Amino acid sequence: MTREEFARFLKKLKDVKEKGQDIDAFVKKYEHRNVYFYNDGCIKKILASEKNLTLTTDLVNAALGLIGSDRISIEVQHEDSYSLFKDRLVLYVARLTNNMVKQGEIMQLENLHVVSFQFFDAFAKSPNYRHTVQLKNQEQDVYFDKQTVTLVEVAKFIKNAKDYIGDNCRLAQWLRAIDALNREADFSEFANDPVFKLLQNEVKLCNFSSRYLMTVDMSDFDRAAARYGEKIDIAKKMLKQGKLSVSEISAVTGLPEAKIRDLK
Repeated sequence: MTREEFARFLKKLKDVKEKGQDIDAFVKKYEHRNVYFYNDGCIKKILASEKNLTLTTDLVNAALGLIGSDRISIEVQHEDSYSLFKDRLVLYVARLTNNMVKQGEIMQLENLHVVSFQFFDAFAKSPNYRHTVQLKNQEQDVYFDKQTVTLVEVAKFIKNAKDYIGDNCRLAQWLRAIDALNREADFSEFANDPVFKLLQNEVKLCNFSSRYLMTVDMSDFDRAAARYGEKIDIAKKMLKQGKLSVSEISAVTGLPEAKIRDLK
């Protein structure tokens, strides 16, 4: 399912529960569908499993471009929240680092790799969709090599798929495979890869109990939908006033020019 489809499915599931109906029977109707992979609840259940260690290791190595590390954290961010994400990410990394050392012990940190799959641009002007962030000095020498933040711009990769058509690195393969599963599109090009075959099986909704799905959070989608609705209303008012061009309205609201033309 796409993110929007998965959000609607979860809303229906919660409506079924509130009405006192059989949630297991409702979920069974969708058992052959795929969950939306880039959801915290789904990605944790799929990757944080001993039986899926091969799957998790392959994705992490693809994202980091290395084999093995001491401590790894994976997260997904759909909304930039008006640039507050950078502050949140720095705080999140600091907390992970702080938890490595108990009070009174010698401060000797382990290697920490944080991988963040983002659906907004971290570096809009860069043609790269994977970025490595570390502490460096003015000569670009790494000051502290035990801590690395890897940002993967998923939306950039998918939106500009033609620009990366020749990119066959493992991370690119992963992003294409996940996108195909989210869209429930033809998966034949990945079918012979044992890791992606395992991934295809694990995203099936039948692997998720109705009770677990009740705990899956899509509040970020609700907030995004609300903000999107606000932007649409603003664009309509600007169009009605007739003082700004389509490109200017796009710059103000952040909506694509094609969407604004559709509103005329």
